[in-house]
Amino acid sequence: MLTQPKMFFLAAAAFLTVLAAAPGVALDTYWVHDPGTPAAWEDPLNWDNGVPASVDNAYIDNDGAALIYNGAAASQLRLGRNASGTVIQEGGTTTLYSLDLGSLTGSTGIYYLNAGELAGTSGALESEMVGSSGNGEFNQAGGANTVRNLSLGYSAGSSGTYNLSGGDLSAAVDTGSLECVGYNGVGEFNQTGGTHTVGSNLTLGYMTGSSGAYNLQDGTLTAVNEFVGRSGTGAFHQTGGTNNPGYFNVVTGSSYVLEGGTLNIEGSALIQGTFDCANGDAALNVNGGLADFSNTTITNSGSTSFSSAANTLTIFASGFDPSTAFGSYNPAGMVHVAGNTLVVHAGEGFTGRGTINDPIECEGAITAATPPTWPTTSLQLNNDVRLFNGGSLNFASQSLNVASGKTYTIEASGGSILASYISLQNGSTFIQKSGTNLVYSLSLNSSYTYPPNPTPEPRYDLSGGDLMAVGAESIDGSGISSFNQSGGTNTTKSLYIGFQSPFDPPVGPPYASDAYNITGGTLTSGRIVITVKGYFNDSGALYTPRICVWDTFLNRTDQWELFHLTSTDMVLWDGVLTTPVVLNMKSLDKGASWDGYTNNFALGNLIFSGSADRTFEYRLDSDVYTYGLSLQEGAHLDLNGYTLYYVPMGVTTYTGLGASTFCLNGTWSNGRIIPIQTSIPEPGAFAFIAPALIGIAMMAVRKVRKGCALSVARSAK
Repeated sequence: MLTQPKMFFLAAAAFLTVLAAAPGVALDTYWVHDPGTPAAWEDPLNWDNGVPASVDNAYIDNDGAALIYNGAAASQLRLGRNASGTVIQEGGTTTLYSLDLGSLTGSTGIYYLNAGELAGTSGALESEMVGSSGNGEFNQAGGANTVRNLSLGYSAGSSGTYNLSGGDLSAAVDTGSLECVGYNGVGEFNQTGGTHTVGSNLTLGYMTGSSGAYNLQDGTLTAVNEFVGRSGTGAFHQTGGTNNPGYFNVVTGSSYVLEGGTLNIEGSALIQGTFDCANGDAALNVNGGLADFSNTTITNSGSTSFSSAANTLTIFASGFDPSTAFGSYNPAGMVHVAGNTLVVHAGEGFTGRGTINDPIECEGAITAATPPTWPTTSLQLNNDVRLFNGGSLNFASQSLNVASGKTYTIEASGGSILASYISLQNGSTFIQKSGTNLVYSLSLNSSYTYPPNPTPEPRYDLSGGDLMAVGAESIDGSGISSFNQSGGTNTTKSLYIGFQSPFDPPVGPPYASDAYNITGGTLTSGRIVITVKGYFNDSGALYTPRICVWDTFLNRTDQWELFHLTSTDMVLWDGVLTTPVVLNMKSLDKGASWDGYTNNFALGNLIFSGSADRTFEYRLDSDVYTYGLSLQEGAHLDLNGYTLYYVPMGVTTYTGLGASTFCLNGTWSNGRIIPIQTSIPEPGAFAFIAPALIGIAMMAVRKVRKGCALSVARSAK
C-alpha cells in the first residue's frame, strides 16, 4: 500500500517527466557519438537527450565532432567544457543565442564554418566567446557569421583565435556591442581573405593584462571604430588586404605595422603608439577627418604612398617632413606639422575629432565630428584661436572649452561659432568684436585659489556682433569671472551673475566675485539673477546700454557700491510668458531723496513695454528707483505694496485722459510720466541729465503711491 508521501513523490516525478518532454521547455543535451569519427548533428542517436531544439542547451564535450549540413538550432552551444568539442558546418542555417568555445580552463572548442549561415533567432547571435575560460578556435572559409558580441580570449588565462579565409563575418552589428580580440585574455585574428565588417567597436587588448593581435594578409576589414590597444596592448600587422577604419586609434605601448596593402582612414585617427611602414609597398590614405600622427614618428616609409582627401587635416610630428619621408606624397587636404601655428585659409577646412595643441588662425571652416560611445572626446582646441574674414567653428552638439590662459577671438572682419556648450576656464579670454556666437549654454567658471597666487579670471569681452545663448549664461565660480559688454547684442534665456556657494571666498568686503560690466550694446534675457557674490555695472556709460528682460530680474546682492545701472535703459517686455514680468532690485526705500539713487540700486531708464493689442502685465517685488520712467500703451504695473520713484522731466497740469495717457488708478499723480508716443531723451543723455536735476531747486523726486496699480489705457478698437 502506498503511503501519502510516496504517492506525492511519484506524482511529482511523473509531472517532471511530462514537463521535461513538453515542447518549449529547455533541456540540456550532450553529444555522445564516438569521438573517433564526426557524425551528423541531426541524428537523435548522437545526443543523450535528443537533437537540440531552439530552446535547448547543447554540449559537445567528449572530444567528438558534429557535422551540420542542413542547419541546426540551440539556445546555447558549448564546445569543450571539461574536454574538447568540434562543429563542422557545411551548409544550412545554424540558429543560436550564444556560442561558447572552450568554456572552462583547460578545455578546447573548435568551430569550422565552410558554408551556410551562423546567426541568431533575430538576425545576429548575442555572443560568441572564442576561448571563454579555456582555448577556442573559429575557422571560417565561407558562409556568413553574424554576431553582436564577439570575444577572442574572454577570461584571464584564456586564448582565442579566429581564422578568416573566406566568407563574411559581421560582428558588433549595433551600437553598444563589441568585438574584442583579447578581452581579458589573449586573442588573435588572422585574415587571409573574406570580408570582416564591424558595426561598432573593434578593440585589440580590451582589459588590463589582455593582448590582441590582428594579422591582415588579404581580404577587407571595415570597422566603425578601431582601437589597437585600450587598457591592454594591441598589435596590428598588415601585409596585404584593405583596412577601412572609421575612427582609428593606436594607443601608447601598442603598434601598427603597415608593410603592405592599403590603410584607409575614413573618419579620424589618433596614433600614439608605434607606426612602422617596414619599408613595404603600402598605401596610407586619409579619406576623412583629422588624422593625428603628432605623438609618434612614422618609420621606414620610403616605399609607402600617402594621400589625403579634401576637407581633412593630417598632423605629423615636429621635425617630420612628409613630402620627403614618403615614397609618394599626394595631399589634397590640409597637412600640418606640430609646433607651428595652424593656418586654415579661406576655402579650406576639415571635419574631425581629436586634439589640436597649436594656435589656430582660421578664415576657413572647422567642424567637430560626433564622438562615438568610447572615447567620448570630440574636438579639443587647446591653444589660442582667432577667427577672421568669415572663419567658422561648428561644434553643433559638442562642447567647446577655452583652455586656461588661452584666448578665442572673433575679429572685426567677422566669424562665427556654433556650439552646444562653451566653457571658459581660469585665465581664459573670449574676445568678440563682430560676427556671431550661437551656443546653448555659456559658462565663465572660475575656481578660487588663495593669495598670494590668486586665480586669473575668465573673461568675455563683447564689443560687437551677436552672442546668443538659447539656454543660459552663467558668470559664476568660486573665483572671479567677468563679462564686459561695450557693444553688440547679448541674448539669452537666463543670465546668472555670481557664484552661489555655502561659503564665501576670503577676499573681504566687497566680496563680489563675478561681474557683468555693460557700457554699451544690448543685453536681452528672460531671467536675470544676481547672487550675493555678483554685481552689475554700467560704469557711467557715455552711450546708453540696454537691458531687456521678459521674465524676471532678481537682485540678491547687498553690494550697492558695486552695482551701477544709472546709465542703462532697462526694458521689461511681457511678450513670452502668461505670468507677469517681475522686477526685484532689492532697493532700500529711502523716500523721495537723492540718496536713493547714489547709495542704492537705481536705474537710468525703466521702460514697461506694451501695445494697443493686449494688456502687458508687470509686478514689482521690491522698491525701485529710476531716473526715467516710461510705460507704453497697454502696460499694467502691479506695485505689489512697493514704491516706485522716478525723476519727472517737468511739472505738468492734468489735462484729461486720452488713448495713450498714463494714469494711476484713474488719476494723475505727482508729475508727468513720459508716454512712448512722446519723445524720450537720448538714452545716454540720462547720465548728464540726472546730475543736473539735482541742482534745480524747482525739481523734486516724485513718488508713485505705495501699493497702487500703475497702468495705461489701451486704444479703443
